[in-house]
Amino acid sequence: MDQGKSVDFLRALETFVAVAEQRGMTAAAHSLGITQSAVSQQLRQLEAELGRDLVDRTVRPIALTSVGMVLHRQAPQLLSDAANVRALVKDAGWSVMPNLRIAVIGSLAGTLVPPLIDALTRQLNIERVSVSRGGATTSENALLDRDADMLITSDSLFEVAGLDRFPLFREPLLLALPRRGRKLKKSMSLEELSRDGSFIRYPRHTQMGQAIDSHLNRMRVPLAGRLEFDSPEDIMSLIAAGHGWAITSPSHVLQGMRVNQRVQAVPFPGPGLQRTVSLIVRSDELGQVPAQVHKICAGVIEQEFVPPLRDIIPWIGDEFEVLG
Repeated sequence: MDQGKSVDFLRALETFVAVAEQRGMTAAAHSLGITQSAVSQQLRQLEAELGRDLVDRTVRPIALTSVGMVLHRQAPQLLSDAANVRALVKDAGWSVMPNLRIAVIGSLAGTLVPPLIDALTRQLNIERVSVSRGGATTSENALLDRDADMLITSDSLFEVAGLDRFPLFREPLLLALPRRGRKLKKSMSLEELSRDGSFIRYPRHTQMGQAIDSHLNRMRVPLAGRLEFDSPEDIMSLIAAGHGWAITSPSHVLQGMRVNQRVQAVPFPGPGLQRTVSLIVRSDELGQVPAQVHKICAGVIEQEFVPPLRDIIPWIGDEFEVLG
């Protein structure tokens, strides 16, 4: 054999199996859809590679040598294993992923995660899904430190390179007021609402707190708040008990309203502010899984998230927009 010419071992092995099963070069060529000369050449290359004769060409029909019979017993499994490995590598990150770790900002964990986990385990071949819930900074660090494979957050992390972003939904900021118990009216301006110091704010270290403070500064409306909480459930409970009002988002209202229903959501007075929640992953690591998860997330949001949201905030209309 020409030592400078490489052998396609798997193709030559497939040809050998066809010759052994068809008991001849011509029949093997027909079954493989190639010429008889190509069959002969691949068989000789395989014999040269192994250094042994595999067929006895002096008899008709062709018979296997003792070495050929040993190889024939092993070859089908070798070809099957090679096909499985090829499919596994080709589809890696698509349908084969034993463990998926998702970090989710806490304000979405209670409403989005349960139906999302159910959909992921049903629609993707993932053996185990683990979810970590925390503040925005904690969740982002989990992704960047490789303690999580995916992140669902309202911060797009544009300052961080090497990330792919899949927008999930866009929502406006709004006001959350008590339904009864205080003289707070839907028609009040921010200045009127804040006169008695009943504004309940998000901490300044949170994404929501920073976004709200920046927007209020642009509007030149300073708001002082004596109460500060980062949990939507706590904020809604305080509002329901008549302790004040808050600037928040529809998803936070939905999260908090699971605990208490004595809250009403009204449009934000003045120029509006929107936030986008996205699925974020490290680039080029999970194949097509992120696109699949994004599609599943969008379906879950549309089917499980939007209907109850529209029930408690009928005026929201297209201001809450599912993306993707």
